[in-house]
Amino acid sequence: MATAACTQKTQLRADSVDAPKQVAAPAVDTSLVMSLERGPCRGRCPVYRVDVYADGKVRFDGKQHVASIGIQSGNTPASSVQELLRAIQSSAFSSVDTSFVMGSAACGQYMPDLPWSRLSAKLSTGMKSVQHDPGCRNAPRYLRKLEAQIDSVARTAQWIAGNGDAGK
Repeated sequence: MATAACTQKTQLRADSVDAPKQVAAPAVDTSLVMSLERGPCRGRCPVYRVDVYADGKVRFDGKQHVASIGIQSGNTPASSVQELLRAIQSSAFSSVDTSFVMGSAACGQYMPDLPWSRLSAKLSTGMKSVQHDPGCRNAPRYLRKLEAQIDSVARTAQWIAGNGDAGK
């Protein structure tokens, strides 16, 4: 009887001990945070779209005048993506006009035959897109800089020029 009571006490103590709690891993943000689309010109300008995700995933869709036609994928450091996203968010991008193309009020004097681009970025208010034709003299200079930074972070040179080392 003493053994049964001892076993019952041990069992009660074991039942009252909480099982180890499983802690869920922090969720990884895999959302689209920026994209850059480059359009054609009368010459051989590269035509493509690149999407950059918060976790560093990159999706390239080559259309014309690029070494890699079609969908390509790669990775870039997520820290570089976040740094560039912060730069975009802290620039005047959120308040800039959404269209700097020939005929738009924001364009100003126009110089033809430069390839247009569309830059989209995740802001606190949602995604914002700005279509930019560099032939528009009134377009803010920082748009070209941001476009070049997206190309750099996304390592698009490997698919545009065919330099396979660019993504490594």
